[in-house]
Amino acid sequence: MKEEFIQSPVFDAGLPFVVHLAGISYCDGTYKIFRKNSKIACIEYVISGSGTIITNDGEYHPQKGDTYILLPNENHEYYSSDDEPWVKIWINVSGPVINAITDAYSITKSNVFHCNTEQYLRRIHKILEDGKLTVPEMSAKISLVFHALIQHIVMDFSQYNTAISDAQIIKDFIDTNIYRQISTKEMSQLIYKSPAHTIRLFKKAYGVTPYDYYMENRIKKAVSLLRDTRFSVKEIAFMLGFCDEHYFSNIFKAKTGKKPSEYR
Repeated sequence: MKEEFIQSPVFDAGLPFVVHLAGISYCDGTYKIFRKNSKIACIEYVISGSGTIITNDGEYHPQKGDTYILLPNENHEYYSSDDEPWVKIWINVSGPVINAITDAYSITKSNVFHCNTEQYLRRIHKILEDGKLTVPEMSAKISLVFHALIQHIVMDFSQYNTAISDAQIIKDFIDTNIYRQISTKEMSQLIYKSPAHTIRLFKKAYGVTPYDYYMENRIKKAVSLLRDTRFSVKEIAFMLGFCDEHYFSNIFKAKTGKKPSEYR
């Protein structure tokens, strides 16, 4: 376990923004932190690895690319995984500015965001190492960077949620139109995006393209119909919008490794 602490001055507790500690942690399986009813807030960005956070509201597993914010007046419990230990950059802070900014952006509980904030935390580290600044000047400068960091998280999260909503529209459309042929163009028109953009955002949300999701669900439905009904293979093929029985059988075998008749 190795930690690099930023050599920074002691902040007056009366300042609106107080930095208690900052650094970079190179964790191992022994790394574990617990603070009961913490008086400080922690903002940490995971550069690599994975771990676990237990908050008042649940358990999270931040990994590479995630930022987590642990707010004051909550229990802070977090630890690194053994096999993929965290490398993370962080600051521990307190003061009325923390609550004012997080409240203004409706961050009212400790949470994890898939958002890269490394540049903001490194900027804060750089300010802390600037020997030409007084402590009040540091406090003022860092509070501005902290505000920008929170704003970045909220904007990034908002854009992600919009993408999820668009992807959900496409998913719902596919789910309700499984019995007919649908095109990427038709799907893209639902969300007023280009076909290429539609494919990208759907894959980001669900890990597969809309076409692959559509085809997988048609095959699942085909399996169900083959097992639970007396419809012929030909009838099922046409019910699910395939152009003919042979094309359906070839696709079915490619996806499942079996012929449709083997499910009878």
